[in-house]
Amino acid sequence: MHSAQCVECHAKRFGGEDGSEIYTRFDRRVTTPSGLAQQLTACTTMLNLDLFPEDEHHLAGYLNTHYYKFQ
Repeated sequence: MHSAQCVECHAKRFGGEDGSEIYTRFDRRVTTPSGLAQQLTACTTMLNLDLFPEDEHHLAGYLNTHYYKFQ
């Protein structure tokens, strides 16, 4: 789901082949689990991704496991 919904936009805007620099950059916006959830909702709304809340929850879990590592 991440590859299909997020990578193209992130790579275009923030660089990197897979767009992951948005998550690892020094000045990233997301610094808390609730901030991650809010950002996912904002992206979903802004891009009309038509994701269900549980889809956003699964994406948040994926991003946390691979990039953020919140407790």
